[in-house]
Amino acid sequence: MKAVFNRSDSPVFNGLCSSLECCSDIETLIWDSATKPIMDMFDETKLDILFCEGNISPRELHIARTHYPNVAVVLMADSDLQQFGPNLVLTFDEIKDFPTVRPSVCANVAQLNRGTKREKLASEVAIFSDRLEIDARVGAIIDFVCNSYKTKVFGATKIQVPNYLGMIDNNMKADAICSSKVVLDLGQETWKDTCSLGAVPLVLSEEDIPNIGTFTDIASLKKEIDKALAEDKDTGVLKMMVYNKTYFDLASEILSFFGANQYVEELQKIKGALLS
Repeated sequence: MKAVFNRSDSPVFNGLCSSLECCSDIETLIWDSATKPIMDMFDETKLDILFCEGNISPRELHIARTHYPNVAVVLMADSDLQQFGPNLVLTFDEIKDFPTVRPSVCANVAQLNRGTKREKLASEVAIFSDRLEIDARVGAIIDFVCNSYKTKVFGATKIQVPNYLGMIDNNMKADAICSSKVVLDLGQETWKDTCSLGAVPLVLSEEDIPNIGTFTDIASLKKEIDKALAEDKDTGVLKMMVYNKTYFDLASEILSFFGANQYVEELQKIKGALLS
């Protein structure tokens, strides 16, 4: 099977792509719709399934599909669905005319797995700036944590604190998560990644998350950090919380919809090995 993903900043597409490419008989490709026309991409790749968002031309997609009618289209969008005519829609909305799957942000086990505790990465609190939007509240939280705890900050977005240590690859990121007592999720929806590595997340959230520490301000954050530093959570329990909430599971649900069950068993075996 050959799966093509329209280039996207979506963590869902990133997670699905990295999970599918773990399968020995699935080839994944990234297509930049801004530089290569849809028809050319179809001709060159001879794809089986296209994952795309609503930022491509529905007319050009329709033309390409008349030449390649067996190509399945998975669309992540909430509007103009009739124009695209997808086989499956990734959406949180209730849609009557098309089959849907809810595209929750999951644990990206394919990219972050088997982390190791390393002394040079050890910290009380770890912060990752990827996909981080810094407003006044988040900025104040970062300043407080950096001044109050042994904190390390990593990521693509540079943060103006002495604790910022720059970009790291996924292997080192997994090690940094495992080497920290607490990992903050400042609205980035990364806490499932942290759990999948057996580490303790604390989430900036107005809503409660079962068995996960949440906070809304500095006072509640301090309470949660101090609590986490004083106790040892069972890493196995943390992993089991997200065992069925990975992109391997979302990919399996999508493939099952298309009857491609021969790949689902392999994906589940890979997931189990990475989370063991």
